[in-house]
Amino acid sequence: MKKFTLILVAVLSAFCLQSQAQTAPTWDIIDTCKTTVVDQNVVFSVPSDDYLDITKAWIPADSTANKPKTKADGDGIMQFDNMRKGNFAVFHLNVTSESKVKVNMQMATKQAAATVEFVLFNADHELEQDILVNATNTGNWSKFADNYFITDKAVKAGEKTLVIIFDGTKETVNLRQIQWTKFGNQATYSCYPNVVSDDDNEHAGTITMSPSASSFIEGTEITVTATPAEGYKFLYWKNVDGDVLTTSNAYTFNIYEDTDLDAYFKKLNMVNAIPGTVDPNTMTKGGKNGDVAAVEAGTKNAPRFITDYENKENADTLNIMSGVEYLNNFRDGDFLTLKVSVAKQAKYYINCLASSKQSQPHFAVAFVNEDGTTADSVNVNVPSTGQWFNYTKVNAQTNVEIPTTVNKVVIYFHEDGAKKYTENIMNLSFSEAAADPTLDAEGKSILIGGTTSGITMIKGDVKNGKNSPAYNLSGQRVSSNYKGIVVRNGKKYIVR
Repeated sequence: MKKFTLILVAVLSAFCLQSQAQTAPTWDIIDTCKTTVVDQNVVFSVPSDDYLDITKAWIPADSTANKPKTKADGDGIMQFDNMRKGNFAVFHLNVTSESKVKVNMQMATKQAAATVEFVLFNADHELEQDILVNATNTGNWSKFADNYFITDKAVKAGEKTLVIIFDGTKETVNLRQIQWTKFGNQATYSCYPNVVSDDDNEHAGTITMSPSASSFIEGTEITVTATPAEGYKFLYWKNVDGDVLTTSNAYTFNIYEDTDLDAYFKKLNMVNAIPGTVDPNTMTKGGKNGDVAAVEAGTKNAPRFITDYENKENADTLNIMSGVEYLNNFRDGDFLTLKVSVAKQAKYYINCLASSKQSQPHFAVAFVNEDGTTADSVNVNVPSTGQWFNYTKVNAQTNVEIPTTVNKVVIYFHEDGAKKYTENIMNLSFSEAAADPTLDAEGKSILIGGTTSGITMIKGDVKNGKNSPAYNLSGQRVSSNYKGIVVRNGKKYIVR
């Protein structure tokens, strides 16, 4: 085989990545930037059951502190490591027979949107294949998951140049055990996921598919994951018959036929009415000193919104919420911002259900005017409930009447003890003080655990009647003759 001379540049990947969403990379892009010439004498004959020796790949120099490299992982298997956005590796191949190709690999990443692009050129520098593979977030750089792709058409025999381009937010993917095999006559099918929204916006969300391929071997397990764009909420997955498959963002199935799937999204009203209940999806997350990147979703212990929690062990107790969205993992110094519209100038109650295992949790609610000034700031104390999913109702009243010029509310999470985790919150709402549903006919608070302190005995039947189950503060069901503090219908009462 003749000696192969490859002309490449360290900026190849930047050009390729810019072009992948528009047009495929071409050799002209590479050839235009003749700054590095590489004689590559190592040639891999494929198809083969052997893995490509990644130590023989050419990786351009990188000026960053974390150099892209190959190294042995904990299993003693060589991998591409420290591959940042824009890094790439090059192999010289000799394809010995024409066939469709199945390329197997293993990937590990902690990133939510990392990809690896496989670009194949022939000896005449013509593009033959350009396949983008989405990496599944495995949660650990050393936890590898199997992945593969199948070429749409046969790869002709002859000399080839394979360029593997890494992309992501910063760190990308650890990649190992790349195997170029001949694909036989197995049945293959395709999956076609689509974005559907109530306002016909094709950009209402994004969809990733794992493994990422244009065709799949019959029976392959596939996971499609829908992520809403800002201002939208994911609703559910539907099949071609209109059946709802799941309300979870991720849907996993085995493919046995060409499959059309629709991910439905709803456009949100990003402005929350006061009075009214807050939609958690309209909140913008932030961290200490406004460092949003430090608390973005996908990082360890990141502030997040969680739905459909169910504590099966104590499913009949007061504070278990199933199918309810709540705020989780907010630490001391984190905050939320939401747009609001105040119906009329008045004093308002801040109401929610909250839980915490900490000793001194609380959160502050700031009402911000259009000009940036603060109309009022209210501290809401949260009693320690002993468990993160034992909720109690808390509320606090604004110090002054909130003017209609307020257009933003900022919620700051605090914990004065360990200064780490704070509280979980759900069902956040604002109600006019004069019409607050947590007060009895005499205007006294009937709730325990909030910032108000007035407690009065309930006279007459409560909601759902006297036969509604009652519990003591230890979560044990008690009889109607029990005296003291009881929990009924999610509220605490004193029975004398």
